[in-house]
Amino acid sequence: MAFFFVVVLSAVPLLPKVLERFWYADPGSVGVRFDLQESSWLMLQGNWLFGIGLNTYAERLALIGDPYRIAEHMPDGQGVEHNLYLLLLVETGVLGCAMHLLVFGIVIRQAWQCYRSEDLLTAGIGIGVVMGYLAFFVRGFVDYSYRLDQAFMVFWFIAAFLFAAQMNAHGHSSERVAQDG
Repeated sequence: MAFFFVVVLSAVPLLPKVLERFWYADPGSVGVRFDLQESSWLMLQGNWLFGIGLNTYAERLALIGDPYRIAEHMPDGQGVEHNLYLLLLVETGVLGCAMHLLVFGIVIRQAWQCYRSEDLLTAGIGIGVVMGYLAFFVRGFVDYSYRLDQAFMVFWFIAAFLFAAQMNAHGHSSERVAQDG
């Protein structure tokens, strides 16, 4: 309890700066994120099935007239939705977002199967990947940076590693059954 009070008291001098960043002109502020979200829903109207097209968010924002004056808060007058899943929904539509979530679900399922393996190394890899991908999933709601190429290369590398680990564990369990039988 004392630790909590020390943390709260040490944060009091920073409160004005935190409130300013939370609501005002900084491109990462919550106020701008709310405006981007509203603009995203406007773009989605009429394009809900197939979306507006990949990497066209900033151009479409200019086309709808920037009703929330987002451009004045963003560097170079361009903004992009901070919620990765809403961004995917707007750019690829319901079909593209569903495919993305399907792939994500398949990887989580494979990781869960690794976790349930009898091999301790494979189980450890499985729980690590499950936790990492859950963090990846949750962070996607507040940050679009996982859309960057480097992050998705890491996503696919870990997914491939996970499938290899599960195949290896399955091979070891098959050998063990053959030896015991």
